[in-house]
Amino acid sequence: MDAGTMRTLVAYHRWAQHKVLRKALKMPDELVLAAAPLSHGSILQTLIHAVDSQWYWRLACETGRAPAEQLTIEALPTVRALAAYWEDEQANLERYVESLSDADLDGRVTYRWPQARPRSRVVWHIVAHILNHATHHRAEVGQHMGALGYSPGDLDFIIFIVKQGM
Repeated sequence: MDAGTMRTLVAYHRWAQHKVLRKALKMPDELVLAAAPLSHGSILQTLIHAVDSQWYWRLACETGRAPAEQLTIEALPTVRALAAYWEDEQANLERYVESLSDADLDGRVTYRWPQARPRSRVVWHIVAHILNHATHHRAEVGQHMGALGYSPGDLDFIIFIVKQGM
């Protein structure tokens, strides 16, 4: 995997996530907390799940240990708290990906986790999973937000590229 390409995809991830979070910050709490036909129950819980997955897999890659705990709505009870946490986590992901060469991305990482024996995966596969997983949840949350009158707008990769002047 080309490290420059992966860095561009991580930058797109930041841009798209910020669009969703900026719009979610404008929503009333009762809408972001309301039960919804989303994979994790509410807008806030689905967004927490997405950042939790990013944090989990980044740590597994960086340290070889996947965390036993999960991020919860008790720890991140508002979109504002989530946005602040995500900003820090995104910076950590960007630092990690910046540190990787093409060879590092094509290499393997072995990680331990409490539920099973150690696993080994190609690094770029895990980073691609982080980004693809977030795209899935951004799409479902964005569609639901739009139905509520709070669309985050177009999240297309090509729009990001044009805005970046690439």
